[in-house]
Order: sequence, then C-alpha cells, then structure tokens
Amino acid sequence: MKTSILNKRKIVLALALLFVSIAPISGAIAASGYTVTDLGANITPNAINEVGQIVGDNGSSNAFLYSNGVFNTFLGTNGLGVAYGINNHGHVVGTSYTSGKAFLYDGTTVADIVSDIPNISLAYGINDNDKIVGDIDFDFTTGYSQFLYDRASDTLEIASGL
Repeated sequence: MKTSILNKRKIVLALALLFVSIAPISGAIAASGYTVTDLGANITPNAINEVGQIVGDNGSSNAFLYSNGVFNTFLGTNGLGVAYGINNHGHVVGTSYTSGKAFLYDGTTVADIVSDIPNISLAYGINDNDKIVGDIDFDFTTGYSQFLYDRASDTLEIASGL
C-alpha cells in the first residue's frame, strides 16, 4: 500500500514539474505577438483601438493620435486639449482645454460635440457606431451629468438618476 501511494505522489510530482516547465514556454509563445513601443517622455496615452492607434496628451497639452509609427498632434477646438478615446475607424474624442468642450476628431477636422449650447463637457469614449460618452455641465454650478451623443442622429441624451 505504501508503494502505490508513493508512486502516485511521484506521478503527481512529475506532472506538476512538467506543467511548471511548459508554462513559461506557452507564455512566451502567447506574448510573441506583441511589441513594446516607447512613446517618449511626458506622453500620456489614454486609449488604444484594435488597429493599434493610440491617443492621449503629448505633454504640451496637445491631443495626439499615434498611428503606424507617426505622431499626429492636433489641437482641440479653440486651443489645447487632450484625447481620451478612439474607435476602430480612427475617430478621436477628447476635451479642449481652451473652450472647455468635448470634441470629435474624424481624421480631418476637429469639432465641438455640443457647440450650440453653453456647457463644459468632456468626452471619454467612442464606439464604432460613433456613439460618444462623457460628462457635461450645462449651468456651470450644479455639476456634471453623464451624456450619450449619437453622431449619426445628432442626438444628445442626458443620464438622470445616476
């Protein structure tokens, strides 16, 4: 009886050692599809899409889009800004520091998301259907409410009761 328990322990130990020796190899194989890129000093990346495009702040309060090894900095509307989100079409959302409004950069132009009413707004995310989420303050005193902006229908929904 002692022999069979000892043999079972040896088998379990051998399997454990085999698993431990294979785990680093499988991790190395899984990680081999990734590369690490140094974006530079003072760069604050905020989002990445499935294509590998990165957005953020370049350290000089300029929003940036990093794509295919190239930095493209662009200003939020009316001045400096930061990019917080990007979808798989390369559409970028963020906030202009100068105007205090959320913006959308579609690859060619930068425009305020809600430009026709006084507000302070921040856009944090955008999905592949160009639906944008963020925070908005209409009267500059009561605080922020969450919003959902649908670019296709040009509609703004304000969350209540959150």
